[in-house]
Amino acid sequence: MSLHLIIKKAVLCLFIAFAFGLNAQNNEGLKEAIESDVSIPDSKQRNVAYSIGYHNPIPTGDNFIGNGLEGNGGLNFKVQIYVYKQFFVGGSLGASYFDVKDPSILGDYKKTRIAEQFLFLGYEFIPTENFRIGLTASVFGKARYKNQKSDNVYQIDTARLNSYGIYLTYEISREFMIYLDYAFRVDKTRINVPTALEGTFRKGAFSQIGIGLKFSFIGKDFISLF
Repeated sequence: MSLHLIIKKAVLCLFIAFAFGLNAQNNEGLKEAIESDVSIPDSKQRNVAYSIGYHNPIPTGDNFIGNGLEGNGGLNFKVQIYVYKQFFVGGSLGASYFDVKDPSILGDYKKTRIAEQFLFLGYEFIPTENFRIGLTASVFGKARYKNQKSDNVYQIDTARLNSYGIYLTYEISREFMIYLDYAFRVDKTRINVPTALEGTFRKGAFSQIGIGLKFSFIGKDFISLF
């Protein structure tokens, strides 16, 4: 089974496991949080969250992305499951779009789409009742580059990705939040180029600044369910 399918199935399993299996626990957790005299982190405990967002990719560094591409937006969808307290695991699917600004580096291409999928670990801090600060790091991921000359002429390349992020969420209601996030991406490519160009194409890097919506459900973390 390919890495591409493994990650997609893992994200799908994360989504299904909690979307349907923990609805009763959500209601129980909400009742306990309201009726009990507990701390802010405990009263705000979630078991699952889903988010969808828009981001702007910003090429950086002395590499083929930093020197040859210009960001043109992107989208992502994430699922995160709270394993114990504010520690969570999750999965992400998304894509970043770029225009080619320097054909002398990348060849006769007009634009590039980088499809991404990865699993991640993270932790949330809850400094006040309505705000959360989260830190994330990918543990297993893949990127797929579609470099287009025209609608019907393109080249596909692949890479292993590493992503490190931070986000800030503001709670509008118990289950609905808005967020701002930042992530730094490093892709280790498998692009075949002459030896003289390996330093430029071996790795690509860019930052992502995004905004989005998050839906989460109050309830016990995964370990506390047992």
